[in-house]
Amino acid sequence: MPRIPNRTILNAYQQDPLLPLLFQECRSLSLAKNELRWLRDRAVQVAQLNLAKRTVRSKYFIGWRGLLRSMCRARSRGLPLQYILGDQPFGNLDIRCKRGVLIPRPETETFTFHAASLILHDMLKNGRSPTENRATCLRILDLCTGTGCISLLLHALIAPHVQRTSILGVDISATAIGLARKNLIYNIRRGYLSDTALMDITFRQGNVLDIHDIFGSSIHTGPPDVIISNPPYISQKSFRDGTTTRSVRRFEPRIALVPPKGEYMSELPLNRQEDIFYYHILSLSFRLKTSLVVLECGDRLQGTRVAALCNDLASEFEQVGNLHICIWPAADESMTGGDLQYSEPCVVIVQRYG
Repeated sequence: MPRIPNRTILNAYQQDPLLPLLFQECRSLSLAKNELRWLRDRAVQVAQLNLAKRTVRSKYFIGWRGLLRSMCRARSRGLPLQYILGDQPFGNLDIRCKRGVLIPRPETETFTFHAASLILHDMLKNGRSPTENRATCLRILDLCTGTGCISLLLHALIAPHVQRTSILGVDISATAIGLARKNLIYNIRRGYLSDTALMDITFRQGNVLDIHDIFGSSIHTGPPDVIISNPPYISQKSFRDGTTTRSVRRFEPRIALVPPKGEYMSELPLNRQEDIFYYHILSLSFRLKTSLVVLECGDRLQGTRVAALCNDLASEFEQVGNLHICIWPAADESMTGGDLQYSEPCVVIVQRYG
């Protein structure tokens, strides 16, 4: 990582003594200024709330300046901004964030919008779903749901156009499921989600690598029309060698980033541990004959492997003829200066016709 020139640090200090602290993670003056503004706004807000709860101001009360200094020091140690602020915008929603749960990414937001577009303009309007009543009842399964951001945004985008929407979010982490449920209530109370979301969306703890742990003894709500997932997909090597940023390695949950070793890899036709979730999710989608599957991948090379895996499984399940498999964004949409952006996240999309 290149050193920041002393002149730049001195210039920042003259503008605000807290700015150099933020340079540890921001690495640019403009971004540091933005973060300082967001942190100051939140410090003032928290201090006002704390003051409003007190009838008498004690000597232990911390004003907004003290809170701001504390926030900046935490940021300088690499603590992600979203954990400090406590939230992250996601579409028109406000997603609460906390330690122990993966922070929603901008690319995941983009992929969720694209998934909603596919559902509304392809599955429903063009009548390509094999079940006749799909326009009146749409079932979505969100695996590795984390904060619940994908489930909640899909409901906000799709529910107004469908008579009945049923969304099940599954995650192995009890902390994540608890936060997802809080995000559901929080966004309903703020008016970002309709009241029907409380009945339409369910979050359940379960192991995505075990089909029985996902559904229990039966799929009592019916098989899903859509499976969507942003699973752990980082390799052990990438997690250790500096490819993954310091703040992610130190503060975000490893369980949401790196697939587990051990029993789930045995006897599977996989060469890479980081692809294990895709094998299990795709196998599940073929068993249930799901109409649409959207899987976020770490980069285009992984996406290519997942697409090839999907083709292999289609042959195994004898479901080749009615499938369309693609990687989005397409290669020509990822061109910058003539070079493919292989390192950028993408999604593998599997659509079933007929």
